[in-house]
Amino acid sequence: MTHIPTVTIDIQGNTNGGGQGAGSITYYGGSPNQVKLTKIEDPASSGFVKLTHGPPSENSFTVAQVMFGGTQVSDIGASTGDIIQHLEVWYWYGDQDLEQPLLAEVLKENKYTYTSNKGGGTKRADYYKHTISSNYKLAKIKYDITGGRGIRKRIKSSELAFPVTGSVSVYVLYCGNNPALIYVKGTGQSKWYKKPNDSSTTASGDERWEEVPGLSSIILSDLNNTTIECNQWTALREVLNKLPRCNITGTCKEPPKPTPPSHPVLGAAGPLGPRGPDGGAGSDVGEPGEDDAADGRDGEAIVDSKVEGPGDSNHVDEAGGAEGPNVSGPESAESSPPQDAVPGPASLSSSVATSAQAAKFGAGGLATGLVMSWGSISGISSGTLAGSAATFFGGWKLYNRYKGDPWVRQVYIL
Repeated sequence: MTHIPTVTIDIQGNTNGGGQGAGSITYYGGSPNQVKLTKIEDPASSGFVKLTHGPPSENSFTVAQVMFGGTQVSDIGASTGDIIQHLEVWYWYGDQDLEQPLLAEVLKENKYTYTSNKGGGTKRADYYKHTISSNYKLAKIKYDITGGRGIRKRIKSSELAFPVTGSVSVYVLYCGNNPALIYVKGTGQSKWYKKPNDSSTTASGDERWEEVPGLSSIILSDLNNTTIECNQWTALREVLNKLPRCNITGTCKEPPKPTPPSHPVLGAAGPLGPRGPDGGAGSDVGEPGEDDAADGRDGEAIVDSKVEGPGDSNHVDEAGGAEGPNVSGPESAESSPPQDAVPGPASLSSSVATSAQAAKFGAGGLATGLVMSWGSISGISSGTLAGSAATFFGGWKLYNRYKGDPWVRQVYIL
């Protein structure tokens, strides 16, 4: 396979057809450094346009970088030095300025990588999920305020009744290096709690946390389904910004409605109707701890200094910003060449696509997983919330974290 020298791809680039029209151009200088850009409506009459960046004649080219206008894009499936055969991006038919990429396809070594987008941006915050099995009880939750030097605070609340029995999950969000919000799910418990504003950063002892009724709409199923609505993220931001060392300046807006195409969007043919009297066919159009309990082993949730390893951190994602998209996500998936993969208007994400699965990309949308980042802001935990001035919305990315031996359950709130 031959390939042309290293080139830069601009996924916001348009053809000389401009606007909604089809067309093709080459860009980035003379041969052999040209990229051929073609634009068609795909699928036909679908309301989507597909722009394909590929070599003018050779089989492949080497990627220098992928840009969205003046902003570099990461994690789209084509990294610096990769030899690819093409990169394709879908947009709404009426998105004349190509501001909201929906789905990207990279063909590399005859395998397809799909990077998709529920919206135009992401805000990300690390958090941890800790689980104690139903064989134990959660007796207490603690966290270390000294970065591992042993001065711990014990989280208590009049609404948080210990021990918590049954299978228990604790989700933790941070401001700085200390926990700011926790969500506790167990028998008789399904609530959010926040850190007190007057929390000491030097003294150990009990700390009285308060229930946050305003977050009651965010429940365990939202976290496990990796999806959070725009209004839910806004509620989280408002609560966190009232706590010490939290400064989340981004906003979240519902995605704009797409401009309808100038011609009707036709659906698939309906099933055949009953045969008419003339013989013709009609058609239808259409965890254990230090406290012992008499009835079982107890667990202790210890929320210590942040210790992050592969797969440890979880992410809260939300729509983002002002600067330009930075495609990001936990992974992109490769597949064998699909049969006419169809992009769709529903929420989209990185996903494995086999030939049989390709049609699902548009019809039902993909599970939330990979989103476009627009800028960055400081945020929770050791990571950041990325993005501001949202135009799309992302999702929650979960990686399970578990620490502790069978007898003393330890939850590290990082």
